[in-house]
Amino acid sequence: MYPYVRNNPTTLTDPSGLDFYLTCKQTKDNASTCQGGHVGTTNDKAKFTPTVVTSASLQDPNSGNTAVVNANGVQITTTQGTFEGVFINGTPSATIQGDPKAAGWSDFTFNIFGSDVQHGDVDYGTATYKGSSNQADVISALNKMGPFAYPLENTVGNPKHPGDINFRFSTGAYPTLFDYGPSPHFMVPGDPRRTVPVGPGYVTGFHIDAQTGTVSHGACAWFGLGCQ
Repeated sequence: MYPYVRNNPTTLTDPSGLDFYLTCKQTKDNASTCQGGHVGTTNDKAKFTPTVVTSASLQDPNSGNTAVVNANGVQITTTQGTFEGVFINGTPSATIQGDPKAAGWSDFTFNIFGSDVQHGDVDYGTATYKGSSNQADVISALNKMGPFAYPLENTVGNPKHPGDINFRFSTGAYPTLFDYGPSPHFMVPGDPRRTVPVGPGYVTGFHIDAQTGTVSHGACAWFGLGCQ
């Protein structure tokens, strides 16, 4: 009855309710563990059940489950491997640290509270820069991490993110041209007074796009076409 807290509900409670699906690409060889883009298991009656990772397991050092955020998005590691995590709507928000092994990412804490997969938002929420509450400091930190922007995005503006300075990340060589998803996207308010400091930090908008490329990303984000 209590498998999500390892059958120990009095000591391993799940106060945040954090839930993530794990993503995968189905092939003819992995149909029993990957269906509908989700990692999972198939029982002896051929019923497939997607794997759900909860906050209790991420908080338990003995569970084998951990999570970080880096240029690949929300990365959840389980005994099965490392996968992209997709937030399950309707569950309370999740706080995840930036990857200590990825330059600059450990300077941020991420609060994930939603997703809109139909429009290419794998996960969305906020990112808090730990260094200071100074806008110039967070912009400098992001620039050192190697971001990109679509042509004229920050000069002409983005109607979906009006007034924001956009910092996008990708592991691909030509992210403005081709699909290299997932792609984390920081939105720093152009007006420093728009942010809401949390402790010493500076808060930005944050989401993870399913794909890059001016055409493919735009079609997915605006019209829900071709989203992966």
